[in-house]
Amino acid sequence: MSFAEKLFDGLRATMVLRGDVDRMATRLEKVADDMLDHEKRLIRLETLVEVARAAPRLPG
Repeated sequence: MSFAEKLFDGLRATMVLRGDVDRMATRLEKVADDMLDHEKRLIRLETLVEVARAAPRLPG
């Protein structure tokens, strides 16, 4: 394998790796957005439980 072939293979591998990194970054952003959405929902549920616990109950 000549030097030029090795160089070309290395550059090609670098470009493929760059594409993989870009795709993973996009997926990571989506996961972060989903996690933020879940966190907001959990906060709302926790608030609902706290309000329900603090509400006066009927006797009996």
